[in-house]
Amino acid sequence: MAGAAALSVCYGPHLQDPISEDLVLLTLLTRRTEGSILSEALVGLKRIARVPGYDAAALELYSNMRVGNDFYLAKRYCEVVGPYGIPRGLLDRNQVERLLANLIDADKLDRDDLGGLMAHICGIAPLAMVRFFESRTSAANCWTKVTRIRIMMPSRRRSPGRAWVRPVITLNMGMRSSRL
Repeated sequence: MAGAAALSVCYGPHLQDPISEDLVLLTLLTRRTEGSILSEALVGLKRIARVPGYDAAALELYSNMRVGNDFYLAKRYCEVVGPYGIPRGLLDRNQVERLLANLIDADKLDRDDLGGLMAHICGIAPLAMVRFFESRTSAANCWTKVTRIRIMMPSRRRSPGRAWVRPVITLNMGMRSSRL
């Protein structure tokens, strides 16, 4: 039911001349947790942000949306700012910091879409980008637990002055740990 509402609100022709109820529906949709519904709500936010009078509310909803660990939603989230979405001139430093903070929990981010987002927001909050990459790096260190495994391999060669040579291979196995 929420998916149908998202499609009808976000893709309908009425967002060319929105009314306050459209913004209320988009607010309800952005509070959902399903990635498919949130990705459709992003389309609506992108369209309504270009309308004067609705731009501030749409930017607030966009910067406060929770992406989580959904690759497709993170991809769509990065595509919102740009020439076909929300113009970068509407964003301020606090909104950029919040939208980058929403992407920290995503395990994977699309390289091209993240690069496009960074290109559009780099002049607004350059230090927020540095903090974003630092946070992603420290979060990635928490996600991965490195386990070393030593494997003894038999060898058919004989070294001079020694018996048999057994090369040792050390593997670093990354294992996903649960987040707290």
